[in-house]
Amino acid sequence: MSAPGFRCFPTLQQRRRGDRDFLAAFATGRRAIELDRYGIAAHVLSVRDGCTAERCAALAMFEDTGTLKANLKVRAFDTYVTRVCLRLEQARAWRLTRSHRPPP
Repeated sequence: MSAPGFRCFPTLQQRRRGDRDFLAAFATGRRAIELDRYGIAAHVLSVRDGCTAERCAALAMFEDTGTLKANLKVRAFDTYVTRVCLRLEQARAWRLTRSHRPPP
């Protein structure tokens, strides 16, 4: 449970006034979210905030939004999940065909 008044992301007011301590603490996490290797952050913004690559107020919290916008546009997380599901289904089918072979 977080402390009263604690927010994971800086408010726009904090960013405008330059709350250096808060922004310094947030910098590492912000950078990790900006990198968004698998599109998870973009997926959360899409589902939670209704963000698109063209329109997303939440992107104001970030400095480098290029990767997030690209992941929103191509729906990267959905692509990864679909790919993994297909591989799991193929593995399952392969195991089923091997288990039904007649003994040698």
